[in-house]
Amino acid sequence: GYLSRLVHGLVTSGLVVLTPDEHDPRIRRATLTPDGIAELDRINERSADIAKEVLEPLDDGPRDRLVQALETVVEEDPAVPQARLMLASAYKKVGRNDDAKALLDPILKDNPDNTVALIAMANILFEEGRDDEVMALAQRVLSKNDRNTQAHELIASVHMKAEDHAAA
Repeated sequence: GYLSRLVHGLVTSGLVVLTPDEHDPRIRRATLTPDGIAELDRINERSADIAKEVLEPLDDGPRDRLVQALETVVEEDPAVPQARLMLASAYKKVGRNDDAKALLDPILKDNPDNTVALIAMANILFEEGRDDEVMALAQRVLSKNDRNTQAHELIASVHMKAEDHAAA
């Protein structure tokens, strides 16, 4: 069926590898390859960029209404990480960093390699001046995908800030 064709296309593209289950030979497990992880990171980065683009031009009133709407979505279905990530981004935008971190923490607990959540957390920590933690999170992202531009930008920002402090 459709799912089989979709999985076959991902395997053919080198994004997924199928492995047999140890206990049940009828089951095959799909796992992302390094290229698959990189592609997922690109998709997630674009999703985060779109969320920022949506929030950026909004004034306080519309932004507050959007935050309230996202809060409703998260309350209705707290298991949806994308909604939680968008709400965390909105919270960061309105200066509610503690609320953003409270949303990101469970996402990272469930999936410590969620690069969007790692980058979002690193950006908040950067604003708070917690550069060692920023570097650790950015390095964690790069250990999964060394082409992640947001992680490279965070590292460069930390280095630039350190150079500015050294020059002062």
